[in-house]
Formats: sequence, C-alpha cells, structure tokens
Amino acid sequence: MRVGKRVVFRAILRNVSSHPVRLVQPGDGSGTGGRTPILTWRATEATRGEIDLTPHAADPFINGPNPKEIFELQPGAQRELLNLDLAGLVTFAHPGTDHVRLVYENDPDRRWCCIPGSKELDRDLAPYRKTTRCRLESNEIEIKVR
Repeated sequence: MRVGKRVVFRAILRNVSSHPVRLVQPGDGSGTGGRTPILTWRATEATRGEIDLTPHAADPFINGPNPKEIFELQPGAQRELLNLDLAGLVTFAHPGTDHVRLVYENDPDRRWCCIPGSKELDRDLAPYRKTTRCRLESNEIEIKVR
C-alpha cells in the first residue's frame, strides 16, 4: 500500500462462548464515542509507538436509536459489522510496517449524546440497555506502507 491511501477493512464478530450474546451494530456516533458501540482503530508504528487512529471530535448531531441495530449472536455464529467507515478513515502517513486492529466496545449503560429533539430517549434506549457489555479486539493485521 502507498503512503496516504485510505484502507478499507471488513470485520466479522464470532461468538466463541457457550451462550448467546446481544450486541449492537455500529451507527452514527460510534466512531467518536457518542453512542454504543464505540469503535476504535489502533495501530502500532515502529517510529511513533502505539497511536490511536480514531477521530475524537464529537458529532454535532447523531441519529437516534434504531432497534434494528440490535442482534443476537448464538454460540458459534458470526455476523459482519456494518458501517466501519463511521469509525474514521484509516490512512498511513509514513512508510514502514504497521500493525492495525479494531476495538469494539459495547456499553449498554453508555449515555448517547447530541440527539436533537429526543424527549423519549430513555424509552428508546431501553432495548440497548439489555445488550451484552463487552470489549472485543480484532486480530492484528500487518500492513506494509511504501
């Protein structure tokens, strides 16, 4: 890959436990910490140590809760994460070998920010409060940048 080019990733969650889990697809605000789940890109670069590739500026407004984002994952089942581009664009500014991973964190009690005109937010978030709290980290991917 070349310096400055954007990288597109695909991520699949697999339930390796012996019980079902309820999780949430990423949505508007997941990449900036404005809602659950929070997606964070992490990279290790030899010249700069570990860096965080996720932008942390809060969205001025995010979409409200959508129960269709919630899904149950049975033991042994897998599901592709959607909207990974909402977690920020991953680019590499320097040549070298980088190691990248994605962190998915579902916090059922997380306060959502920046939703305009939502008087019923507590009611709308009730299904999210019943999801599984977790912090998942993807396998590391090696990327050679020229």
